[in-house]
Amino acid sequence: MDGHLVAGYYGRAQRCSWSVENRRLTSILRPGTITLIPAAHDGHWTLEGGLEVSYVYLRNQRLQFCAASFERARPEELVDRLGVEDPARRA
Repeated sequence: MDGHLVAGYYGRAQRCSWSVENRRLTSILRPGTITLIPAAHDGHWTLEGGLEVSYVYLRNQRLQFCAASFERARPEELVDRLGVEDPARRA
């Protein structure tokens, strides 16, 4: 991928695993959870069912621009996350 991927999950709860760079991430996808896939991280997915997601591709230039608007002193780096709670959803 040329950019980062941010995906929001809306389907029924299901187990999902993602193998990337000699690591395996496993989680239960639940409605409202998000997955972050940094640029150039590709892997193998194992799902129990179909996916109901919305996703956004985010170029690193845009990520850094947004981070700078929050007065971050250093470049931001995304890390792999699979099926994590979205803190903005609680707001």
